[in-house]
Amino acid sequence: MGSRAVPSRTRTQVLYHSKMLRITLDEKKVMRATDCSRDATIVEVFAPAILDVTAVSSDRFVGYVHLTGPFHSGGMQWPRRNLRAFGPYPIKEVDSTAAVLRRYFGLPVAPTEVSYDNLMKEPARYHNRIIRSYGPWRRLPGRSQFAGAWLSPPDRWNTYGSSVPRHFTGSVVIDVVGLWRLLQRSTNTGRIRADHWPAVLEPYLLEVLGNIGNEGAPQPDELPG
Repeated sequence: MGSRAVPSRTRTQVLYHSKMLRITLDEKKVMRATDCSRDATIVEVFAPAILDVTAVSSDRFVGYVHLTGPFHSGGMQWPRRNLRAFGPYPIKEVDSTAAVLRRYFGLPVAPTEVSYDNLMKEPARYHNRIIRSYGPWRRLPGRSQFAGAWLSPPDRWNTYGSSVPRHFTGSVVIDVVGLWRLLQRSTNTGRIRADHWPAVLEPYLLEVLGNIGNEGAPQPDELPG
């Protein structure tokens, strides 16, 4: 199954509602899960980042709803950036919620394979899509660049194959899966930040294929896609 775009909305839409849970999607494509007993938001994610939703049982009677995807997190409240979960709730509630979300968003979603060159040439074409690409990642103080975009540095939960120290500097060739988002350029010419780049890539999975220039390491023009 290919990538899908979440339908645009002009108002908040209720995707699921019961005595215990309320799931909504607003016009900015933010999906919220609200615990009705406390009238409190328990999960908030950007809907195009959702790769899959699953019902996970903890015993015969209760379980959790798991959402997986490249969910950017600026804090430490989530030990795994690519997982959001809520529960425990009765297993029927968990199953119903997961089924509704999977059907509405057409889950699971497979990433769109796109070449490094095409990301550079047509960044707007892949806006709010889960993509997979191969190419050089350059990391210097104040800079984390992939295909002309800011690559949000992954943590250890976002890597597979060769792991990447969170604060490494240098240039490596990577295989990356993540959410590609187009940004408006900032007119501020001061300190470089992620929002000063034309796009940002928030990784779900990332593998280092080799160091640039090392003998035997894949070079950009040798990479698939």
